[in-house]
Amino acid sequence: MSADSNWREYGPFESPRILDAALQAFHEHGYHGTTTRDLARRSGLSVPGVYHYYPSKQDILVDLMMVVIDELLTRSRQALESASHDARSRFDALVESLLRFHMYRRTGAMVSTAELRSLEPGNRERYVAKRDEQQRMLDRVILEGVRNGEFSTPYPEHASRAIVSLCVGVASWYRPDGTLPVEALLDRYLTIARSIVGIGEGGSGETASMTTTTEPSVGRSAATDHEPARSAIVTGASRGIGRGIALALAARGWRLTLAARDPNRLAAVAAEAEAAGAAQVDYIDVDLATPDGPAAVVAAHAARHDSLDALVLSAGVGSAAPLDGYPVSRYEKQFALNTRAPFLMISQALPLLRAAAQRRPSSGARVIALASIGGVYAEPSLAVYGAAKAALLALCRGLNAEESAGGVTATAIAPGYVDTDMSAWVRDAVPPESMIPVDDVVATVTGLLDLSPRSVINEIVLSRAGTTGYQA
Repeated sequence: MSADSNWREYGPFESPRILDAALQAFHEHGYHGTTTRDLARRSGLSVPGVYHYYPSKQDILVDLMMVVIDELLTRSRQALESASHDARSRFDALVESLLRFHMYRRTGAMVSTAELRSLEPGNRERYVAKRDEQQRMLDRVILEGVRNGEFSTPYPEHASRAIVSLCVGVASWYRPDGTLPVEALLDRYLTIARSIVGIGEGGSGETASMTTTTEPSVGRSAATDHEPARSAIVTGASRGIGRGIALALAARGWRLTLAARDPNRLAAVAAEAEAAGAAQVDYIDVDLATPDGPAAVVAAHAARHDSLDALVLSAGVGSAAPLDGYPVSRYEKQFALNTRAPFLMISQALPLLRAAAQRRPSSGARVIALASIGGVYAEPSLAVYGAAKAALLALCRGLNAEESAGGVTATAIAPGYVDTDMSAWVRDAVPPESMIPVDDVVATVTGLLDLSPRSVINEIVLSRAGTTGYQA
């Protein structure tokens, strides 16, 4: 960017053709899944031609990520320079700049976030130094606002990091053809960011419109201007249990935020949910195993809703193998998706869950986590999977100990083998007709959502008929 450019204006991402090819390839296949031959083909060069410009694939990644972070820094500096001298104006400009960047440079932002782990130590230090410089810009503005009384947050540094995470998360779900116009989205996110640092809204915030159903069908919640339909986040919504839960809630007229990795399957389920009667459906394709994935989902819901009646955590991954020689990479993947992601989503969604419990004290708000019977009873070759799911059960118990008095409760559902794609690997030994039907799990979820918050159920174990009840 030139020094006199308008930081709000975005054109196409301009970079040398090798970097442009790398941006698309790394986004589609990841750094380690992309070969130099792939980059040569995409950029219209020979492999020796690529090496003429870059000694290695690592150098291409470094150059690409530096181009992305340098543009972000330049736009952020320009935003600060264009703002008035008071902390509120500087805060608004900087947050708006962060949001716009992660909307209009979403691919570059996602690649930079995902591939930070792929940088070699020295290169990582250089990149992180620039990223820290960006963080410190917002740190300074918030600290200034706290000192002069414009902001009231008692935790300025943590507020700053929460806001940056909120803005970064936009890249993983924003779509230019989405239903919410850019300016409306910016207004909502600025309202959320201001609330984090303790700025009172002075009437410029937007009020979300609610769908009104004058003649609700049986089993459906009516939505009015004063009492909108209940809302839920459902992860793992593109297939299996998650899809079943999403469609069941849609039939009850809920407002839904659906999350999964496969954008095509997710879009299809969203269309099904709309046809089934959902009051509103939004969806975000995201990998919850990534550090920023959970925050992105909660932020996407918060941009459209001011509360959350149900957080349904059905995304998960399993890997069967004996402990002897178990790959560390598979261990880390299971804990990232089965344990860390639910923890992050619960902790970040708590303000929305509490708001729902206060709005509807007779219903409360619920977290429902799909665990596994393997987290309750030991199963050969499923020790790591069981450990990850056992942690999920403990997380739900802990949430109940801390939040149930205020109307926010949690239940972990721990089934044996359920007849889904995830259980396909064991069908030779466990026929599908002997597995638990998806509909039974869905019925368990809807039954929990019909309970009052005075009933706390830490976990429900669903075992398969014909077994001892202590095995998957």
